[in-house]
Amino acid sequence: MPCPIERQSPERRAFGSRTASSMSEEVATLRKGLRLLLLINQYDGLTAGEAATHLDLNRTTTYRLLETMVDTGHIARDPYDHRYRATARAERLSLPDGEAEGWHADAIRPVLAGLGQRIAWPLSIATLDGDAIRIVHETDSDSALVTRRMPSGTRLPLLDTAAGLLFTAHASPDRRGELLARARSSLLTQPMNAGATLSELCDQIASDGYALVRQPASGTYVLAVPMIVDGAMTASLSVRIIERAMTAMSAIAAYLPLLREGADAIASAIRTPPADRVAGASARR
Repeated sequence: MPCPIERQSPERRAFGSRTASSMSEEVATLRKGLRLLLLINQYDGLTAGEAATHLDLNRTTTYRLLETMVDTGHIARDPYDHRYRATARAERLSLPDGEAEGWHADAIRPVLAGLGQRIAWPLSIATLDGDAIRIVHETDSDSALVTRRMPSGTRLPLLDTAAGLLFTAHASPDRRGELLARARSSLLTQPMNAGATLSELCDQIASDGYALVRQPASGTYVLAVPMIVDGAMTASLSVRIIERAMTAMSAIAAYLPLLREGADAIASAIRTPPADRVAGASARR
């Protein structure tokens, strides 16, 4: 006997068709998103217009893709050059097992969390990344005083940041010259002694042991100190403060000692083997 044919209503057939179509669109969108992430990594950041050109899509669709990936935390928009760049979350996708927690995360997080409770303003740790600096840890999600989020993975021009000026100031003369030659500054940041030449400014920062810059676009001060590990500057620890809240000198007086204390504690934690950190924490409990 011939098998009976199940008759489907037009509504059911339409529902099935829409489901298949929807799944196909989702797969296509996923492919576009993955290609976009590859392009962003390949070109060290893209503007929305550049991304649209590479993907051969209209700007509206491209912008929607970019903002979706910003929402998921895989890319971030650089406030200085308006390029979208991969964040630490995206970079962790390619890390081997055991490295997914990021740069010295097990040593840094407890110290940074404790410091964040003492300093209400957002804190960040940054490392040198070519001719720029990259934020590797931050407390933006825990601070109620954030005016603009700077998530981990954000890459910023070297000379537009307190962290970048610190790295340049602590470099050897040859390395300093190389960094200054390669660095590009959008001049959106104003060092507090902006009348000095860059070389004089770096000498002063190295002598003071901290850098303070004003960011007019966000109306904030950024105060940063070096993190010295085994005699070399490994990272910077900084705090962002709304300039309406206090003067630059008040910010230095209030937070410079705490930042230095925190930088020393983090440097010590990084030098301490993980097993010893666990043993020390257990002993304190």
